[in-house]
Amino acid sequence: MYQALRKLHSWSGLAVLPFVLVYAFSAARMAHPELLAERIDTRTFQAELRADPSDPQAVLRELRERHVVRGELKGVRRSGRTLTLHVVRPGTEYDIEVTAGTSVASVREHFGGVVRMLDRLHHAAGLWHGFAPTNVWGACVVLASLALIVLALSGAWLWLQRLRERRLGLLFLTTSLVYALTLLVLIRLQ
Repeated sequence: MYQALRKLHSWSGLAVLPFVLVYAFSAARMAHPELLAERIDTRTFQAELRADPSDPQAVLRELRERHVVRGELKGVRRSGRTLTLHVVRPGTEYDIEVTAGTSVASVREHFGGVVRMLDRLHHAAGLWHGFAPTNVWGACVVLASLALIVLALSGAWLWLQRLRERRLGLLFLTTSLVYALTLLVLIRLQ
């Protein structure tokens, strides 16, 4: 049983490693934005529309089908005769403007690259997005969370089985617990 649990512990750790690294990198980046300056490139272009310019879903559906825009619709605003759509996918945002009576959409794409994508993935929550890759990421985060739970429980069980390593393990456990609780208290006091 010990060997099987040890393998489960090892495989859980390996499975969760890429996700922990992504979250660690993006958290460090958010805590210290000066480390990696975020550069956002913007390009503007026009797209011919066959869809009804007053129907936001039809406009977005056509732009997606023609591979002009990819992402989830986050906002719709009407101002006079102008319809503005805000579409987001990790690392890229689109502002689309369509004026009633025209068949042209003006698209402004803001591309932030890998650093911005990791920031957005860090904040992506849930499994019900209008963009399938974000839903896949959410499902992977759920699996990684379960793997972390398996890692913690199997690690605790393995630690209890090894009498000689308990003292060192108890020292690490106590140190990390005191460190985490101190940080939580300091954060709440700010």
